Amino acid sequence: MMHQTTDQGMTPDSPDSLVFEIVRELADTRGVEITDLPPLYDYVDLDALTQLLRPGGTARQLSVSCVTFSVEEYRIQVLGDGTVDISTIDNR
Repeated sequence: MMHQTTDQGMTPDSPDSLVFEIVRELADTRGVEITDLPPLYDYVDLDALTQLLRPGGTARQLSVSCVTFSVEEYRIQVLGDGTVDISTIDNR
């Protein structure tokens, strides 16, 4: 499932933030409520994630084009443009 969020400058707990979008997408993929998910911070450093994917900035700020991490059996890929792609990890 892929979805693009437009505002990466919000705080991580804001309903319009990239982190909140990841949580919404993961809950939708799993077919559960957001409150039924494990805390995302158990799997990835949320501050680092938002800093890495922050658009533009000064030369001292790092911006990357893609971050991938896993939450249980799901691979989450977040592109620099805010696109969130969640897929099931095949552990055969």
